[in-house]
Formats: sequence, structure tokens, C-alpha cells
Amino acid sequence: ALIVQSQEINIIPEPVSVRQPRIHASFYLNVGTQIISESSGLENSISYLNDYLYRFYHFKLTPTSIASRNNVIHLNVKQTVPGAYIMSVREDGITITGNSPDGVFYGIQSLLQMLPVPGAAYRLPVAYCEIIDYPRFPYRGMHLDCGRHFFNVDFIKKYIDFIALHKM
Repeated sequence: ALIVQSQEINIIPEPVSVRQPRIHASFYLNVGTQIISESSGLENSISYLNDYLYRFYHFKLTPTSIASRNNVIHLNVKQTVPGAYIMSVREDGITITGNSPDGVFYGIQSLLQMLPVPGAAYRLPVAYCEIIDYPRFPYRGMHLDCGRHFFNVDFIKKYIDFIALHKM
């Protein structure tokens, strides 16, 4: 069996608050993990997460309306600071609560940054943590100069994915 250790919590951009209640403790994301959306409008985020997991780790999560108490990812929306999210990783699963569907998407981006390097592992450790994050700047973006350099469509799509990964 391949043993993979959880990544250090090095999220870009750095979250407002990161707390690790137990060092060296991990929740294991695997093929049996269920994902439940407790709010409407999160279908695209679930699809994005499943596409990412399938592309790099060769498995998908099971979307469900009634999840078990363990090995589950809960996604929901509650009104807080615009663009904000709270992510909690514990022994029973992961909870991502965003201010809007965008906040949940940013939480998923942070989760993806916490996963180990893609490989043949079917149990992906995610370090126990409590993350609170919200935008600290009114605008954050990148510039793509298409006037002097022409880029193919695949490059532009990857560029957009990198911008999303960094919550821009």
C-alpha cells in the first residue's frame, strides 16, 4: 500500500486565519467519500472538484442528498463577508461554508492546494485545520498581453485555471 503524508498548509494567497488543532492528524479523502450540497447553486463547484480529482487521482466523489456521518464533504452557503469561506477539516470529514457559491468555490481551491502531489494514491490525506479567509483587497487579477504574443486556446484555459486556483 502506498502511504502518502498530508501536505503542509501553504495556501496561496495566504488565508486570514489558519489553525491546526492537531498536528500530524489527517482526514483521508478517498473513493468512498461522499459530497453533499446543503445549498443550491453549488453544482458547478462539485463538478469542478470531481473533474479535478478524476484527472489527477483517478476517482470521483459520490454526490448525495443524505450523507453518512463520516467520510463526507459538506458544502453550504451562509451570508457573511462577500467572497469569504470557512473550511474545517476533522476526523469525520470536511465542511466548506461560503458567503456565496463563489466563496464555496474559493474554499474548494484551498482544499485542492492542500492535497498531495498527484500520483497513484487512492487515499488523499488532508491535514486537520480550521481556515477562515476573505478577500483583503477590493481587486486582484492578472494581465495577459495578447497584443504582442498570441496564445492557443489550451494555454488560455490553463491560464484561467491558474487564476481561479489563486482566487482571482
